[in-house]
Amino acid sequence: MMETETLGVEAALLETVHRLARQAGELAKGNDERSEYDATLWETVKALGLGGLCVPEAQGGADVSISLFCQVCEALAVTDAVTSTLVHLQGNNTFLLRHAPNRARAERVLAQLAQGEVLTAYALTEPEAGSDAARIRATARPVEGGYVLNGTKCFSSWASMADVVLVFARITDLPEREQVSCFVVDPRQPGFSITRLEKKMGLRGAPLCEITLDDLFVSQEDCLGPQGLFRHALEALDYSRVGIAAMAVGLAQGAFAYAFRYVHERKAFGQELAGFQGVQFKLADMATEIEAARSLTMKAAAQADAGQSFTKLASMAKYFASDVAMRVTTDAVQLLGGAGYTNEHPVERMMRDAKAIQIFEGANELQRVLTFRLLAKEMS
Repeated sequence: MMETETLGVEAALLETVHRLARQAGELAKGNDERSEYDATLWETVKALGLGGLCVPEAQGGADVSISLFCQVCEALAVTDAVTSTLVHLQGNNTFLLRHAPNRARAERVLAQLAQGEVLTAYALTEPEAGSDAARIRATARPVEGGYVLNGTKCFSSWASMADVVLVFARITDLPEREQVSCFVVDPRQPGFSITRLEKKMGLRGAPLCEITLDDLFVSQEDCLGPQGLFRHALEALDYSRVGIAAMAVGLAQGAFAYAFRYVHERKAFGQELAGFQGVQFKLADMATEIEAARSLTMKAAAQADAGQSFTKLASMAKYFASDVAMRVTTDAVQLLGGAGYTNEHPVERMMRDAKAIQIFEGANELQRVLTFRLLAKEMS
């Protein structure tokens, strides 16, 4: 494809994303208040094929660059971080599927994503295995024709609405270090049940689920890595963290823009709030931090697109951008004063959403540890 054609396709995609962002933004308050996601919006995301953004062209996907995927995640998060998490999750799962050893099964799911037939979730975290995913205890016991899964999963985003759930478990007859694998599960199967929906501080529109696996049979072909694929899962997380950083940038940008408009419209002591130097300094700092977070995020994305190692930058971008989002959204609430503390304005929701981004996909403390280890290796 010629460069001009590529630019045209990218522009058309971003225009579609901006239209979706406007629609999602109009529904965000209601989704937050009800703690559920609008079913029509879910179907819109699916029908637009946004689940297939990172799917290879061979399976019918758009196969966009990581840089463009980050622009999509950022644009959606400006108005609604929840919808951004949904689209981002499809990209995260796509990269896992792209690296899975069982190519036949993985490519079938990828084709379904590209055709807008399914949206996916994944079930990795357990009560005793959060940031330390190596402690997974859910089991996959080999039986004739497949595996029987047992265990409990928690904090699985979107699993109650997903068409396909990628479930991590240990294949019991493999050496311990090679046991962790992933299974393609239809959540309507007997033995798969949503046993709890969490009540959350933020990202309330995105269901966060506890899953019970009770003698759940999956066929042999539904195992994405018969010899384990924990390493592949960790590699996919690098891509995921860059997308999350972009999401954090978008969330911060949305809060900043709202606060900026508000202080130019609201008056106190005979002048616009924007006329006070303290307000000006705060807005300048917010904008500067957002730009720094965006630059770091896009540098990580560019290295990924270039096929270079980007693990360190992915961790840096994830924790820096989400910390910026937390500060910016908190400052936005402060700039609106008492009004910012009410749900008449979106900044309080944005502040609650930002806290989640500091925690999920590897808490920021873990990202700092990973960054230090890589720095120590580089400088030794």
